[in-house]
Amino acid sequence: MSGLLLSFTGCSVFMVVAVLSYYMYCLDKKRISDPCYKSKVEANRNMKKQQEAIKLKHRMLIFPKSNDMKDIKRFVFQEIDKAEECMLRENYDKAVEHFANGLSLIEDNGKLLNNLGETLPSKMFGEIEKQIQEIKKMLPIINS
Repeated sequence: MSGLLLSFTGCSVFMVVAVLSYYMYCLDKKRISDPCYKSKVEANRNMKKQQEAIKLKHRMLIFPKSNDMKDIKRFVFQEIDKAEECMLRENYDKAVEHFANGLSLIEDNGKLLNNLGETLPSKMFGEIEKQIQEIKKMLPIINS
């Protein structure tokens, strides 16, 4: 009796998977056969690139324009304070952004990064390092 039940269950699972696969295939075929499909995909990609560029450009506007150490120190401490406030509010994405902004202007930030690496979650620390590298690539373009 249990063999029959197992066979029936296995068959029903197979049928559900087959029906879902066919349904998804039909939807995908309908979507791709749309004459505007390629232009819609291209438009979405271009819009995302533009949004990222605008976001990065806006982010770069907050950096100090001068190379005066007082301005740079003020900016670094201000960004670290903002990051700590964001951490308290559990807004970790903004905290990563502010930490990266502040730490990207410090020439030798190895010790500070080591301390952060020990205290922050590894995923968050990895994101901070990634953003610091991106900012350091953009800073020479902005300062010139």
